[in-house]
Amino acid sequence: MKSKHILYSLLTFLLISISYSCNSNDSYTYGPTDSYSNAQIYKFSVSRALTTKNDTILSKTFFHIDQKSERIYNTDSLPYKMSIKNLLPKLSFASSETPSKTEVIYRNLPDSVVTLADGDSIDFSRNDVSLRITAQNGTSRKEYIVDMAVHQINPDSIVWKQIPLSGTI
Repeated sequence: MKSKHILYSLLTFLLISISYSCNSNDSYTYGPTDSYSNAQIYKFSVSRALTTKNDTILSKTFFHIDQKSERIYNTDSLPYKMSIKNLLPKLSFASSETPSKTEVIYRNLPDSVVTLADGDSIDFSRNDVSLRITAQNGTSRKEYIVDMAVHQINPDSIVWKQIPLSGTI
């Protein structure tokens, strides 16, 4: 009877040892083959392919990225009548997490999804541009609406009138 308990205990220990050793996963590799799930844009700027006098204005323009509402916009309007057609976007991501795909979407046009390649320009004058970022893992996505504000009236041409004060303040 005592030998049966020893034999059962020994077999149980042996089965546990075998199942534990077969359960190890040595096939996982660490490093650059990992797929990342971060699809956030951390910095956004634009420039022109051909240099113009407004290039310094574009290079100094600050674009705010609202991660919560997924919007990119310039807080200070660009000069009156400045063309925002054919601008080259520059997107910055987390240092190790470049996206697998960046797409431009013109929201008011059906079937207008275009994959953005290096050197491609975007027509921001349409005011319906979105950027869809797909992370390296292929499933995580983030879509940003890009609003680029340009002065609609020349601020130097506005006529200011003094309003007479009536009564005391």
